[in-house]
Formats: sequence, structure tokens, C-alpha cells
Amino acid sequence: MFIANIKQEFYSAILYQRVLIIAVADCDSLCSCKILQSILHSDNIGYTLVPVSGLQELERVYLEYSDQFKNIILINCGGNINIVEILQPEEDVKFYVIDSHRPFDLNNVFNQDQVKIILMEGETVDIPDFDDVFRQNEDEEDDDDDRDNLDNGSSADEEIEGSPRKRMKTDTSAMIAFDLAWKLSKDNNDNLWWTIIGLTEQYLHQKIDRLSDITFGSFRSQFGYKTKFTAADAVYGLIAIIEDMENPKPLSDKFLEALDSLSRSKCKTLSEGIRKAKLQQIAIFKQVRNFIDMRQVVCAGPFLYACIDEGSSDKKIFCKPTTLGKLARFLLTAYVASSRNKLAASLPMVLVTPLDTDRGTSLVLGIPPIAEDTARNFLGRAFEQAAEKTKARTLHDCFDSSIIEIKSEDRGKFFDALSALLA
Repeated sequence: MFIANIKQEFYSAILYQRVLIIAVADCDSLCSCKILQSILHSDNIGYTLVPVSGLQELERVYLEYSDQFKNIILINCGGNINIVEILQPEEDVKFYVIDSHRPFDLNNVFNQDQVKIILMEGETVDIPDFDDVFRQNEDEEDDDDDRDNLDNGSSADEEIEGSPRKRMKTDTSAMIAFDLAWKLSKDNNDNLWWTIIGLTEQYLHQKIDRLSDITFGSFRSQFGYKTKFTAADAVYGLIAIIEDMENPKPLSDKFLEALDSLSRSKCKTLSEGIRKAKLQQIAIFKQVRNFIDMRQVVCAGPFLYACIDEGSSDKKIFCKPTTLGKLARFLLTAYVASSRNKLAASLPMVLVTPLDTDRGTSLVLGIPPIAEDTARNFLGRAFEQAAEKTKARTLHDCFDSSIIEIKSEDRGKFFDALSALLA
């Protein structure tokens, strides 16, 4: 169910409880966690923070800690999956979901007891009527229709027979965390700065609509006489720390290092992250130039696609979703600017990179066309359907449905099916 009174329906419920915070390892989640940490510390609320990279890790982490906690906060994970069905919690366990991913899974929306989806106050979401959704589901089962909306993770933004397709606008998780701090009179300049970083990350990676009423380059901070940081540089530095493939530390250590770098006393850590981000940007530029010069961007009719070579010296850099997404967006922009194809701006881009040579897997990521005026990405559902039709061996482990893992030898038939679906 949705809750908008974050102070009464969320914070008051956990005020005297120990909580488990499970967060996706991305920049918006980092900022949300930093704000929540400051709030929880001020009221001496005990918590355990665990980062995850995907659905499998979420299941593992919950199983490991399930006997210790009855209140679980999910940050940027859980909203678009059937939480209760997947995690199988005890009846007295409650999940508080702060998730910028859309659309929401209908099972979470209609769960009145265990799943609490936290929205910004004043945000409205168009949800189909409960009886209509489940009546349709029963009718489809009776007709032996293999399109079972609920069992396949149906969500409030998907098209439902007899009702218009609704689009839901998203707020960043950091904004929701800051809203809580403000309502509790615990807001300060640090919380505001972290919120700005989270919002900037969503903007840079085209996860939210255009910010037309503010000046993008106006966000910057300076701690005393120390180095100035722009919000965009902070975003790139945090991502570089989390996705640093040269760092052998586990994800949890990288996440905590990035979290610490948001503190005023750890400016040097963030500066080092920015240095690494510059190296990532150089690798991205070289790869895009190679794609364009070698004419390796292929028009498959309804979409564009490109594949990073197995022998590329920088392939390790691009096997992380955020960095691969940065490459895809830069590549699409460069291709549209240099191509004679007048339809290029209206075509989505699918980018593939080798992931695990020993297992023979690749990472596939899709982004919407440049001409789209919203942040909505329809490729996630198309990937699922293409995999189902071809029996391609895929793993949909990321909370962003437009990123999947696939067996490299199944890529050919997968792309053929994708082309037919989008035609």
C-alpha cells in the first residue's frame, strides 16, 4: 500500500525498533542512506545497512538477516517486484519501500499489511481497481492465456485491458529521505547537499524528466577552504568508487567507502573517486570513437545496437550497469549527430558487452531514443518477451528491467526476436 504521511506511518513505526536497511549500490541510494543515517543516529535507532547489486543478493541478504529484524527498509529495490512472494517473510515483518524505479508491482500496491510504499506527500499514482485487475487475471487463466500480468510482475504502469495506459512520475529516493528530515526538523545543509547529488545522478542518467526550472550547473559545495565540488563531479566520483573494477574489495566495502566520501572529513576520498571517474570518461570516449570510426553501430530496423569486442582492453570497465549506461547514452548522442539516418533520433539503443568469459555471458542494456521527452524506458518488457519467445538463457537480476544478462551464444536469436517485437 502507499503511504504519504512519512512521519506518522513510517518513522513513528520504527522509532523504537532496530531496522535493516537494504540498498541498491547506486548514487541515489548512497545519498538516501546518508540522510537516513543522520536521522537514525539523532534518535539512537539501531540499524544494519547492507548494499546489494541485484535480486539474487536481495534474497540472500534477507535470508541471512530475516530472523533478526521485523522492520526492513528497501532503498531503490523492491518496488517493482512481488516482495512477499519472492522473500517469503513471516506475517509480522513489514517492508518500507523507498524506490525511484517505476512501475510498481501491483501485489505491493494492494498489500495492506506488510508492504508500505513511501511516496512524496502530494504525489498521486493512478492505480487500476483491485477487482478489475484480479478479475482480468482470472479470465486470462480461464482462457489459457500465457500473459499472466500478476505472475509476470504486473505493475501499475503496464497496459491493462479496458483502461488507459498511465504514466507515473518518479521522485528520487534522496528527496523522500530529505522530506522526512525536514518534517522531523532534522534537515541541514549536509542533507540538502546529499539530496542535490541524488537528484543530479537521476538527471545525468536520464532517470527523471528534464529539469527546466533550474540551472543545472548551479549546484556546487565548498567545505571551508577545501576543494569545491560540483554535484555532477560528486556523482561521477561516487560511481567510480562503487564500480571500480581495479579495486578487489567486495561491494559492501566499496559502498561504505563511497558513503564515507560524502562526509566533510573525507573529501580526499571523493577527490580520488573523481580522478578515477576521469579515467572512465577517457575510456568511454575512446570506445565511442572506435564505434563511430569503425561503423560498428548497426541499425536493426526499430532499434540501434552495438557490441563491445571480446578483445577490448577496456571491457572490464563497461561490465557495470551504470558505466555501461553512460557509454550507451554518449554513443547514441554521437551516432545521431554523425549519422545520415534521419530516423536515428527516434530509435532506442541496445548495447552489449562481454561479462564473464568463463561462463560465456554478456550484459545487455537498452536506453530510450534521444527524441523521447520523458525518462520512460519500454525496452525492459521487450527484453523479457524476446527471451520468452526464443527461450534465450537470460538472467533478469537487475532492478532496472532494461538491463539483463544473457548467454553470449543466444544473442543472435534474441536480437532477431527483439527486432520482430519492436517492428
